Amino acid sequence: MEHIIIPAVVLPAILMFFAGGITNAMSTLRTIFTSKKLTRPNYVLTFIDAILFAEVMKQLTSGSKGGLIVTVSFAFGKVFGVWLGDKLEDKIAIGVSEVQLFIKDKDKMKETADSLRDSGFSVTSFVAFGMNGEKRYVVETVLQRRELPIYYKLLGNLGIDEPTAKVKSLSSIQGKLIKKHTA
Repeated sequence: MEHIIIPAVVLPAILMFFAGGITNAMSTLRTIFTSKKLTRPNYVLTFIDAILFAEVMKQLTSGSKGGLIVTVSFAFGKVFGVWLGDKLEDKIAIGVSEVQLFIKDKDKMKETADSLRDSGFSVTSFVAFGMNGEKRYVVETVLQRRELPIYYKLLGNLGIDEPTAKVKSLSSIQGKLIKKHTA
């Protein structure tokens, strides 16, 4: 069996790809943590990012073989990092959201609001007026952002597959959010 010889540039290129991806994903997370006023995780991420940055710069400026390939690999890693950071952000989904669901039928509004309450969500419902003064009903729900998939699944179970809704991020809330959600 012949030994496979890997060119000397492949391993550095792979490492630079992942370094670029990790640093960019960490940068995305730092931005999210900063916007949510979560400073402690930023200290750890900044320390790790500084070490990776120093190593990356050392590699890129060392004049080693495959400089252009390693640099392009790092750039592709940065693009991968944007995707990875977005996926991580979706997964941890930090924050609180307010969803205003618009429903035309009063009975459907009552059923929806009660089902959401029974599932543990904090719900307020009220009358609003749309175009030409047309009456419609609003079911306003405050929930943890990571609970949005549960919320939409529950709406689907109620036959509301394509809801007209407005989703807002809230910077803070007073009081508590009930946490026994079932879909």
